[in-house]
Amino acid sequence: MSVLKVNYIVNKTEDGPVELSQGATVPLGKTLDVQGETSVTGTLSAGSMSVTGNMTATGNISGNLSGDGSNLTVPSNPTIGKIMAIKRILGYDEFRA
Repeated sequence: MSVLKVNYIVNKTEDGPVELSQGATVPLGKTLDVQGETSVTGTLSAGSMSVTGNMTATGNISGNLSGDGSNLTVPSNPTIGKIMAIKRILGYDEFRA
């Protein structure tokens, strides 16, 4: 295996990101510090992750979550019309239950 010792990596024209076409591995005990915005498409798996500032997620988050949750936002409550429509679709009738 070759060793590459550099301080900075830039793309060929120095105007965009560097593509890691085969991925990247951060060894155990080492960290990956990201300055600025980060976008992940697909699945992000982490043994542990620390976020300072805001984090936005679309989809599911699972695992052991911690924090005070003071800034969490959740979808709005469904309207009575949506509830009635779902009940009819599922065939639930509270008068026959």
